[in-house]
Amino acid sequence: MLASWAVPQGPPLEAGKRRLAVHTEDHPIEYLTFHGVIPDGYGAGAMTIWDSGTYQIVEERRDRAGLELEYKVQFHGKRLTGEYVLVKTKQNEGRDWLMILHGTTPKDHPLDRKIHPMLATSADAPFDSKEFSFEPKWDGVRTLAFVDGGVVRLQTRNLLDCTAQYPEAHGIAEALTGAYQAIVDGEVIALDEKGVPSFQKLQARMHVQDEGRIRKLRRSTPVVYEVFDVLWMDGEDLTRVPLQERQRRLGLAVTPMGAVRHHEAFVGEGKALFEAAREQGLEGIVAKRLDSPYVEGRSAAWIKIKAQRSMECVIGGWTAGQGGRANTLGALLVGVYRDGKLVPVGHVGTGFDERTLKDLLALLRERESPTTPFVKAPRVNQPARWCLPELVCEVRYTGITNEGILRQPAYLGLRPDIDPKAATGEERTASVERAQRDAAQEAKKPKAKAEPAKRVPAVLNVEGREIKLTNLDKVLWPEDGYTKADLVRYYADVAPYLIPWVKDRPLTLKPYPDGIHGMTFYQKDKPSFTPKWVASWRDPEEQENDYILCNDLPTVIWMANYTAIEIHP
Repeated sequence: MLASWAVPQGPPLEAGKRRLAVHTEDHPIEYLTFHGVIPDGYGAGAMTIWDSGTYQIVEERRDRAGLELEYKVQFHGKRLTGEYVLVKTKQNEGRDWLMILHGTTPKDHPLDRKIHPMLATSADAPFDSKEFSFEPKWDGVRTLAFVDGGVVRLQTRNLLDCTAQYPEAHGIAEALTGAYQAIVDGEVIALDEKGVPSFQKLQARMHVQDEGRIRKLRRSTPVVYEVFDVLWMDGEDLTRVPLQERQRRLGLAVTPMGAVRHHEAFVGEGKALFEAAREQGLEGIVAKRLDSPYVEGRSAAWIKIKAQRSMECVIGGWTAGQGGRANTLGALLVGVYRDGKLVPVGHVGTGFDERTLKDLLALLRERESPTTPFVKAPRVNQPARWCLPELVCEVRYTGITNEGILRQPAYLGLRPDIDPKAATGEERTASVERAQRDAAQEAKKPKAKAEPAKRVPAVLNVEGREIKLTNLDKVLWPEDGYTKADLVRYYADVAPYLIPWVKDRPLTLKPYPDGIHGMTFYQKDKPSFTPKWVASWRDPEEQENDYILCNDLPTVIWMANYTAIEIHP
């Protein structure tokens, strides 16, 4: 018989990582070589052999009653190699175990990185060329997926975590039938009744963080994840590999299923695809040099040709509605950044439905400001109300006046994936000939191997105390992108108000080392690495607990670096 565990998210392949392993009933020895489809009933589904090899039990621990507690196992497989430990927990009546790979945790692993996606330049017309592949321009949110077995992390174009927002995209782990770990590039899109990507429909999903609302929206406004590139796969960096080979590797690795889609690109036929895209109401097409590597940021090797003109604009204010829209907004006052200053480019009063008007007004009121963010006053038909320039929206238009004002602008939707400072309105549209020449030159450039930036701890001198700040770029609030540096900055700002309230009061800390959704715990006794200058108090009735006293600014900063998000006097 075979002692058996089910590992829903797949075994960890990096030291220090742990995965849930559910202890199941023993299986017959024949299961070692079985692969095929199990019929309906218990355990129904496809059964494949993921890895094979030999193992050696290094150590085994049992309790006094002889019940198993822990196994240390040395695996000798093609994929599974090294010493693993299986540790029994008290969860699920003892059926839940943890599978951990022993060893030193790797530093700067590709799956832990933040990556700026490759962006396209613009051309004024479609073209045919056998040196390019052509694909539709998906009207959605650019999303990179970092897949580690069954665990998926999603990242937007501006490096924000959107893992919780689009659970449908987590299906990439199952769809990745030809690889175990990978970094893929794609777009999260919502489809209208005709099956056409609708950026406006996607708006309902883009700002939702509540799990309950997301579950409901998955039924009313489902999304799909369209994958079109692969950057890294099972330990191999593919960014310097030509696009044509990356597309081939992606096609072999991904099996479209559920909400995960992958369409093959069209080689050479750009004009026909553009006409088809325009007829179906798509945003346009993207042309990509077949010999181009994958580079972070904008590259001339990728060229987008839009079927309709649009601009990313910053919302700086609004005017009140009239008539049937008297209780909501009438028009958005929008602008773009030029030389670091927000310049008005017009007001947008069409393209809204009732739900959008309501949601937008709520967002604007949260950001209302007494002063204008524009460098010069925009022309308005009604009294204006101003807001902080934090929201970016996409606006469709037919042209631009000599004064730089958009003609016939219409609202398409918010763009939380765009940094307001990046909305400059200066997107260069080259001629077809120039765009192809630039693409050829870009593809020939040698791509230097990216060296991971060394993380150097910051040492802060506060009131004569030196505090070593570590992992300041670690994201603690993934939905909002706030990092440990933001937490330290916040506690420094509120310290003058906090210290008088907690001074000389014993504190129980609640640190969140892996962010607000990760593991946390209550800490009464101060950690062993607490600096000697941090004041503390030992309860005579609880000699085992030496409570921290937050009596000065250095202690506040130290607690923030310890990720003590909650402080309980």
